[in-house]
Amino acid sequence: MEKIKNAGFDAMDYRMTEVGIWKNPEKFFSMIERHKNAAEKCGIFLGQTHGPYMTPCDDDEKTKELFEAQKMSIKAAEILGIPYLVFHVCVYSGHLSEEERKIAGEKNIAWFSRLIPYLKNSPVKVCIENCYIDLPDESGCYPTFGSCGEEMVYLIDSLNEKAGFTAFGACLDVGHCHTCGGDAPRMARLLGKRLLALHLHDNDRRNDYHLPPFCSANGIDWEELAKALGEIEYKGTLNFEIDSLIVRRSPDLTQATLELFLEIGKELRHMIKGGRNV
Repeated sequence: MEKIKNAGFDAMDYRMTEVGIWKNPEKFFSMIERHKNAAEKCGIFLGQTHGPYMTPCDDDEKTKELFEAQKMSIKAAEILGIPYLVFHVCVYSGHLSEEERKIAGEKNIAWFSRLIPYLKNSPVKVCIENCYIDLPDESGCYPTFGSCGEEMVYLIDSLNEKAGFTAFGACLDVGHCHTCGGDAPRMARLLGKRLLALHLHDNDRRNDYHLPPFCSANGIDWEELAKALGEIEYKGTLNFEIDSLIVRRSPDLTQATLELFLEIGKELRHMIKGGRNV
């Protein structure tokens, strides 16, 4: 946290992705308190968090474990003062027929609806992230339910209608959208006010490389994406998901990498329509 703050960032993404870390609640919440104190000490805002992203399956024990982890992550986000908690859309299969997409949508609504009672009196909103699927014996990434903007709008609106309040929003992972043939600026426009969080990274439209913006051949149209974010008056953080590229050979190189990412973020912010300060 201190290195990120010293590089000039105002906020960071706090990750809670592994289901295994939830198996000892006492140890987990002790860690959460330590990290809360560390964030407050260095003065960095925890703008969003990524919860566990395993898809519910036929193994009742694993599915129960995932649900408990998701419930605990809501509580953890509350303690940390994090407004947006990101979960992957539940991915069941690729190359879906019309009927299979409908069934996948119903399964997602049923799964995420279970979280509504735990969000009713919480300041935390769950942001569902668009995804793709890797298929066995095939190279590349393929669309599944939740890969397109229309399905994300349907899912979020259905859940909020079921809740009776705004419990859910979207996290647009622009790299996931791009790598399975989608149009990230178009998806941002479709999501509109539902868009609460971002995962910003680039790729070659085939592999989910998680490169920094502007750094891939055949990459995302960042100028059009910035325009779209301005049009919908996006108010969340410009959140990178490119930590795998941080150079950890030495403290100086790590700091230099972070500072480069900061300058990329400033350029992207500048590109947003009207020069609005996001």
